[in-house]
Amino acid sequence: MEEKKKSKLSLILGILAGIALLSLIAVLAVQKSLIGTERAEEIALADAGLSADQVSALRTKLSSEDGSMVYEVSFYCDGTEYEYTLLAKNGDIAARDIDPEQQVSPQTEPATQGTVQTVPETLSEPVPKPTETTAPETAPLPTDTADIGIAAAKQIALADAGLTEADVTFVRTAPDGRYYDVEFCTADTEYDYEISRTDGSIREKESKALPTPPAGVTYIGNDKARELALQAAGFTEADVQFTEAKLDADDRRPKYDVEFLVGNNEYSFEIDAVTGEILKQETEVEHDMH
Repeated sequence: MEEKKKSKLSLILGILAGIALLSLIAVLAVQKSLIGTERAEEIALADAGLSADQVSALRTKLSSEDGSMVYEVSFYCDGTEYEYTLLAKNGDIAARDIDPEQQVSPQTEPATQGTVQTVPETLSEPVPKPTETTAPETAPLPTDTADIGIAAAKQIALADAGLTEADVTFVRTAPDGRYYDVEFCTADTEYDYEISRTDGSIREKESKALPTPPAGVTYIGNDKARELALQAAGFTEADVQFTEAKLDADDRRPKYDVEFLVGNNEYSFEIDAVTGEILKQETEVEHDMH
């Protein structure tokens, strides 16, 4: 009886081993038929007109979408994020997303909450607009053109808002084509400016009220959220370039979304807006799958 049990167990183990081997062979066969990570990155970079040494945080992952295997390729260049979806078998581009410089017509831009004003390139009086507008994608600033610099752009935005650096927390200050994207907030209001990099004129500005916590609840604030993210990652503020630090109160559990770059590596955090608990932490490392 004991020998029969052993024989039956051996047979089962042999069958399982055979299934595992066949599965491995099938996976290897599928991978062999794909274009590969490096080729996917080459196609995405070529489409964007960039080279690998011009971008940061280049990352690629293989996934399944609508029953098809695809490569998802993303990277940063001059404050702009590029995201591509390529068919894994032939490299065809299924989707591309370029943010924040999106090619959106001002006439079709959806309405957003808050006070929005779009200003011409000259320093004339602001013209009120009912909705926020986004101009078509602009080319990068020519290398031989004078640049006012981020510090000057920040001061222009602050002066227009009637605030000082001591009054605000900066959420984002980064070049965006021919403009600087300057975002900051006070205790109750968020401000978003686009400042010309050549003459300092205000291309666009928006202000909107921040979500308020329920009675008896206090949010930790952007500064504390960034501090907690830095502590968790083991960096100081001097080591990183923040790309986002915003309150997201749309969900049932309000949280701060914090993102920063260290070299070519991107760190993302979701932090409870009340307790400071780190709800989610992700790190994307350039070429970590090669």
